[in-house]
Amino acid sequence: AGADASSERAATAAGGREKFLIAARDKAVKRLAARVLGEAGLRRLPCLNGRAKNARDVQPCAECLVIVSGVNARQGANAEADVDLALNKRAYAAQHGYHFAFYVADTFEALLRKSAETWQQRGARSEQLPWEFSKALMLRDAMHRFPKAEWFCWIDADAWINPREFHVPLTKYVEGVPSDRAAVLANYRGFNTGVLLARGGAKGLDLIRRWLAVSRAGLAQCHPHDQAALAWLQLWRMNGSSTDAAALRPYDFECTKKKACGVKGGFFSCIPLWHAAIRRAHEWDAPKFSEYANQKWVVDEVVDRGFANAETPGFWVAAENERRPRLQCFRCGTSLETIDRFPGKNFFPPHGNGGWLINHKGQGLFYREGMRMSDEADDACFVAAHVRSHYAAR
Repeated sequence: AGADASSERAATAAGGREKFLIAARDKAVKRLAARVLGEAGLRRLPCLNGRAKNARDVQPCAECLVIVSGVNARQGANAEADVDLALNKRAYAAQHGYHFAFYVADTFEALLRKSAETWQQRGARSEQLPWEFSKALMLRDAMHRFPKAEWFCWIDADAWINPREFHVPLTKYVEGVPSDRAAVLANYRGFNTGVLLARGGAKGLDLIRRWLAVSRAGLAQCHPHDQAALAWLQLWRMNGSSTDAAALRPYDFECTKKKACGVKGGFFSCIPLWHAAIRRAHEWDAPKFSEYANQKWVVDEVVDRGFANAETPGFWVAAENERRPRLQCFRCGTSLETIDRFPGKNFFPPHGNGGWLINHKGQGLFYREGMRMSDEADDACFVAAHVRSHYAAR
């Protein structure tokens, strides 16, 4: 998986190159890209930055960080929301002077198909990797496009930035991160990559290459797909980065159809298996999580919350503090200030409800309070009735 994007595409010339070009010319792909990155999207940006505060205090920093996101070209209310949520990210990036790299996932189909043979060898029948794995390909492409950037922040298509916190720069979440850590996650139960900060330069590219290698080797065949592949990589690093055969199952973690989500598998998702592997690591003293002795929570929560950052090489969890709100809230729908514990799996705030920067899902709240809306069809802030009603109860 070490090839860069340009050489890899050239290598597919005999097989998938033609299909790749056809997909790139597809009208739906072009239309989605134009609506997000073109003049129509630029005209709508004032609708998407809501109640931004302290904009005058923001210092532009184009080389500090690149926001990366992408989605498939879809139809219906979801397609309209894809554009709105992408423009929310573009508006935030513009306010902070960050680059914004947006991709239409369909254009990566050829690169996802390239690894199907490896998966079949491991007993998983699939014509291509699930679309979720295109996340790593998009990040890699952005790293080549912006080689001077210090950090890259991936934000899922169905996530959006809190307009009340637009003034908070993403760079606050990499403050104090040791130089040997290439990935920064939010404190959320279950190793979620809906929001992921990856270091730029050689260390970041190495992280992406290894992430893709795990994906293409068929070591993450079940939900949560790309997250399971990165979780495998975290466990592998914790377990000493060995290259022998036993290292393919670090702490007995195996996210395959056979073990997890197939006919004989006992789980829909590999997230419980990751939690079990973290507990096993602590029980085997490999490593022993020092902070666990001081907490009342289960051991895997100590890792999720970032209390075990010292024992998780290569990775870092950025928790909220007095200088920054929580990085990611999952399915928060009550208000722009409240961290809901359910239906997501958000941890209870240790020092009161300090708010959040990015909401993963929660589109109902986005359309109620996250953007300015108009009833006039020719207004840039207009949201069609079927889109509003689709998310009204969410």
